[in-house]
Amino acid sequence: MANKSKHLKENVKQKNSKKRADKKAAPQSQKFNFDNEIVIGVNVIPKNQKDKPSASKRNNAVKKVSNKKASSDYQKTKNNKNIESKGIKDKKRKKVNFKRIIKIILLMAFIIGATIFVMTTPIFNVTEINVEGNSRISNERIESLSKISLNVNTYQYSKKNIIENIKEEPYIESVQVKRKLPSTIIINVEERNRDFFISNYGSYIYIDKQGYILEISNEVEKLTEIKGFSTSTENLVPGNRISDDDLEKINTAQKIIENIKNNEIESEITGVDVSNTNDFCVIMQGEGKKIHLGNASNINDKILMLKEILTKEKGKTGEIFIENLEKVYFREASWIE
Repeated sequence: MANKSKHLKENVKQKNSKKRADKKAAPQSQKFNFDNEIVIGVNVIPKNQKDKPSASKRNNAVKKVSNKKASSDYQKTKNNKNIESKGIKDKKRKKVNFKRIIKIILLMAFIIGATIFVMTTPIFNVTEINVEGNSRISNERIESLSKISLNVNTYQYSKKNIIENIKEEPYIESVQVKRKLPSTIIINVEERNRDFFISNYGSYIYIDKQGYILEISNEVEKLTEIKGFSTSTENLVPGNRISDDDLEKINTAQKIIENIKNNEIESEITGVDVSNTNDFCVIMQGEGKKIHLGNASNINDKILMLKEILTKEKGKTGEIFIENLEKVYFREASWIE
């Protein structure tokens, strides 16, 4: 009995196993096969035709390949033409550059040759030197200073050097040099004038309005004497210039003198004392008067006041004080410095 029961259980297990196996196999057998079945409304493409491109696609592909090849050939042709064109341009450029170099060399050779000819030919030898504009300094002195020799080519001389040489003379303010071809050199000078003098131990030092020392002489000229300069004696040499302080003083003295002349004061100014910048003094030896003007302010007003006093005190010897326009007076004296 037990064996029979055991045998039944084994049969049940086998049946159940078979059922489970059939269930697993059933879905696979139920799958729809498009290759073997026909479905209404669906076009079925055979397997052997699925991967094949259509005729239009094949044509488009052929066209693309053809166009790409044509474009590549065109680009190659264009590049070849560009290379040829560049080569031709380079050749032309080299040819032009070579011609230009030849022209430059020929031009330089011509210039050098012409320069050598001009500077060596006797056609341009100096035969005459004309000096113009001088009155105090002689022609001979200026010609000597120029260091120009006759029968030497005019182009052997530098205008700059000629000017510098001539300006070594203190009386010469400016120089112009011109060539009158073929053989003449013209020298035009502008001279400085003696405007003032300084007394210095029995000698007279002449200076111009710009403070240049022109000459030291033992002879006195009828000019305005400037007293009270601070420039050292060793620097009072022809060609030098007075110190900056003295230059300011001389500018003030010049301003005073011009104002006196402009106001038609006929009295002769024999000297100006600039030793004290707070008391500029004008000396009129012929009038017998010394005028104290104070500092350099209100010079024109002070000179107008001076004109009135000179008229009022004419013929008297003494000093006039105009440092302060509100307090102007005359003090008589028997002599003046």
